[in-house]
Amino acid sequence: KYVEYSMKIDHGLLPWNFYDFEAATHHAPELANYSFAPMFYGIYFTMTGLHGVHVLVGIGVIAWIYFRARAKEFTPDNYVAVENVGIYWHIVDLVWIFLFPLLYLVK
Repeated sequence: KYVEYSMKIDHGLLPWNFYDFEAATHHAPELANYSFAPMFYGIYFTMTGLHGVHVLVGIGVIAWIYFRARAKEFTPDNYVAVENVGIYWHIVDLVWIFLFPLLYLVK
């Protein structure tokens, strides 16, 4: 995301009032005539940014589960944390299944 965000920022493809129509026309001429482009990039940065935060949190809790599992803290009677982290991670993954086509494939 760092590389992708950097390219968009360099090309002036920013949300709302920060959108640079002149730079965007040069780098993305297909967007030149669309007045909704600043709104799209506002939604784009918000949704992908929030998803990225949730991915980082997910990586953190998966690491937490890993270290607890190595310490043999989980038993057949004590597995709820593992199950909850798995459910959280799959929800984050499921959200991406909808975000990716919505933001990257739909024209």
